[in-house]
Amino acid sequence: MNETRHRGFTLVEILVVMSIFVIIATISIVSFQDFARFQRYEQSVAEIVSLIEESRTNARSAVGEERHGIKLFGTSIVQFSGDAYVGGSPSNVTTNFNNVTLISDFQGGVDEIIFAQLTSVPTATGTIDIINPDIPATTTIEVTAAGVIQ
Repeated sequence: MNETRHRGFTLVEILVVMSIFVIIATISIVSFQDFARFQRYEQSVAEIVSLIEESRTNARSAVGEERHGIKLFGTSIVQFSGDAYVGGSPSNVTTNFNNVTLISDFQGGVDEIIFAQLTSVPTATGTIDIINPDIPATTTIEVTAAGVIQ
């Protein structure tokens, strides 16, 4: 008997292995994209808290001898100084967020908080919901009567 043995892989075996590899790669890419979206969301939440804390600190430190505050717009926060928000003021600092929506629920239905000079007591208390519909995820930030951000 003259038996010839061929060494190597058949085309079917190679296609099966490649199919498995493609499936694993697709699952990994989708998981990584979800992870990256969540990380961008977490970064936005941290930046929003930081902006509020910065306005509070500026008021407490009496920077510019004025009160400081924030005004919320759907996807942005404006930091301002003075007794009220004045649109177009050159001292306003606007930060835009592309991946979140901000919804405020402050006492009195206002959409701004002004922190008192030296004491940093806010003019309104309540919550800010930070929503990312792509994940979906929601984080709630509370501004207490003492001006503490939780």
